Amino acid sequence: MSEMTSGVVLKSSTSDGELMTEKQTLNTINGSGVCNPTVHTNLQESKLKRTFTLTRNAFTGSRSSKRKGKHKGSKDNLSVKGTMVIQDSENMDIQKQNKKLFRRPSWNKFLSKMVQKVSNLGVQNNKNLCSNYVYSNRRRYTMSLSSSDVRVPPTKAVYIGNGDKVPGVMGLRNHGNTCFINAVLQCLSHTDILAEYFVLDQYKIDLSRRNKLNSKKYGTKGEVTEQLALLLKAIWLCQYDPEMSNKFKLIVDKYGSQYRGNNQHDAQEFLLWLLDKVHEDLNTATKKKYKVIKNSFGRPDDVVAAETLANHMRCNESFVHAVFQAQFRSSLTCPRCKRQSNTFDPFLCVSVPVPQDQYKAVIVTVLYTSQQPRQVKLGLSVPLHADVRDLRELLASDTRISEQHMLITEIDDAGFHRTFSDKQPVSIIKHTDPIYCLELPQLKEANSDSGEYLLLCWINVLILPDGLCTRFSSPFTMQVCRETSYRDLQKLLLKEMAWTLHDDILTSDQAVPLFRVRVCDAGGEAGAGDHSYLDPAVDHPLYTQPVDQALAMCDSQPHVKLVLEWELTAKESTIADDSDQLEEHASVRQLMANAEQGRSVTLEQ
Repeated sequence: MSEMTSGVVLKSSTSDGELMTEKQTLNTINGSGVCNPTVHTNLQESKLKRTFTLTRNAFTGSRSSKRKGKHKGSKDNLSVKGTMVIQDSENMDIQKQNKKLFRRPSWNKFLSKMVQKVSNLGVQNNKNLCSNYVYSNRRRYTMSLSSSDVRVPPTKAVYIGNGDKVPGVMGLRNHGNTCFINAVLQCLSHTDILAEYFVLDQYKIDLSRRNKLNSKKYGTKGEVTEQLALLLKAIWLCQYDPEMSNKFKLIVDKYGSQYRGNNQHDAQEFLLWLLDKVHEDLNTATKKKYKVIKNSFGRPDDVVAAETLANHMRCNESFVHAVFQAQFRSSLTCPRCKRQSNTFDPFLCVSVPVPQDQYKAVIVTVLYTSQQPRQVKLGLSVPLHADVRDLRELLASDTRISEQHMLITEIDDAGFHRTFSDKQPVSIIKHTDPIYCLELPQLKEANSDSGEYLLLCWINVLILPDGLCTRFSSPFTMQVCRETSYRDLQKLLLKEMAWTLHDDILTSDQAVPLFRVRVCDAGGEAGAGDHSYLDPAVDHPLYTQPVDQALAMCDSQPHVKLVLEWELTAKESTIADDSDQLEEHASVRQLMANAEQGRSVTLEQ
């Protein structure tokens, strides 16, 4: 006697999600064990990618049916119900693929791809590998560390499915003086190796292998670690919600009584607390006691440091220590026997004072040759340990005057004083010193017709009845041929000061000498002797000894500094405008408000 059974073969396509059925009639002859299948197909050949087969009782327990079949004398052993007939080798492959059909999509793979795309924003070519984190001398994974360790701001903004938000660039809500927590979280979020460790759920492996006794006694039973991981994932997936920060604050309050309430706290102290709690949550060390370290006298430092680190890792081994931990080296020398003992102490965070660049305030009056206004007073901030060359470069960038055509000197009411060379330190200049930057004209080259040219810088002073002098008008500069006579030299000097003279001075003959010309840096002072003055009786006064001595005193940029000494009657008959017109830049007021200011150095510095 034969029995007719039927089965249903379901084929599913992962591309379109459609289900198609084929009805196959299976004939089973119980007596002879020979199967003669008859297949009735109602559908066309399927283009589906995956196939799975369900028998009539596909979801019923298989163990009970097997147990029933073991009893002797059972009639069910003589017949096979729901037997599938496999026609070719392709159906065998179909059955192997059936087991993988209902597998859930891997969240880790999706998140890994997401973070891998995000990690390419900062640095494109990572050539350096961070040191591998090893548990029990077994390499578990390798993490890449960018060469600059800087990911924000990215070189190219990549927008991933959340409007205009950039992964990793996310602000955190301040829940009442929690800015110290947010600052630490942002730093940890942009520590590449740590962010990858939490965002890719690699911490869960260590969390399952942790020392639960230490985690319960010293840690937070994994609560702080889990909440930290959620926050970092939200930042890098652009799914941050202010409630996450609030929950993190509640967990911190639960295990850190000092952070309860809305008081402000030190960010570094919170960082140490957080790293310690996460370390205890992920600590996989099983030892409870440290070994006794041998005496370090006479032993190499690298050997002692390795032994100390190995001893510390007996009770402390976590990803946090692998990333942040280092060692202090302390030396102790006996004053009698001179024996030195070195010890190495582990630490997670070291306080390094941010150096302050001390800037010196320097006020410089710039004198232009062909620009209005002729005199501009500038306020400059120069590093305290800089030299005059640095000041010259700063002036060149601000004034557009070439460094080769720049003379930095000190001029007060009595005349010229110091002339600064490039190697002198700026510290010798006070912010109250009258420092001038004189623009020098381009010096002509000597030729057979005119001879050698010379740069002249001069000021005008009025000789008072008591023998003192006071300066009037502004400084002047020009170039002149050294073969010029005294009368012609006087005319050239007056021509350069034309805007200060009366209208008929240049067109009428003037007495010679109209004023006395004193040569500075010529080995004499005013009233000490006639050797520091130009002699009107000499045909070529610029070839005299005072001029040669002044040129010899020049460190660079050969020039001669002159002081024109006027009597009161000569000044009143010649000079119409003796004002010293000066424009003060806004930088002077800003500089005077912060005369001795300190600025923090940048990370690049």
